[in-house]
Amino acid sequence: ENHQEAPMGFFDKLKKITTNLFTTYTEADEAFFEELEETLILSDFGMEVAVETVEKLREKVRKEKLKSQEEVRTALREMEEALDAALPRKLVLDLSGVTFMDSSGIAVILRARQKMQLLDGGLLVRGVPPQARRVLEAAGVNRLVTIK
Repeated sequence: ENHQEAPMGFFDKLKKITTNLFTTYTEADEAFFEELEETLILSDFGMEVAVETVEKLREKVRKEKLKSQEEVRTALREMEEALDAALPRKLVLDLSGVTFMDSSGIAVILRARQKMQLLDGGLLVRGVPPQARRVLEAAGVNRLVTIK
């Protein structure tokens, strides 16, 4: 039986990474922050998200004089919750201005679907012109995403 595991969500990835880091580092020193930043970048979080997350955590640790692993872990968890609350849960792609659809357009839609799945969100594609609709239906995209 060949089945794929569901892709790990953003916060599941972050939790796994930080759990591994906290088994290696006992305090939030510069080496810890550098390792966290590098790990986030290499884990497909993207440079901007990784740098911003680490900088905010670094700032919070300094400002609140957090020392213990548990204090830093709690601060990171609070940041995760705030970030989670701010993330979009629904993406609407309006294709009404699209004059031609090919595999590149399909790829954009499928990447958007994948990103929204990682956030436990949904994707709606609307305003699809006839040519684009035929291409999406021929490729089976309409079985994967909601098209209105």
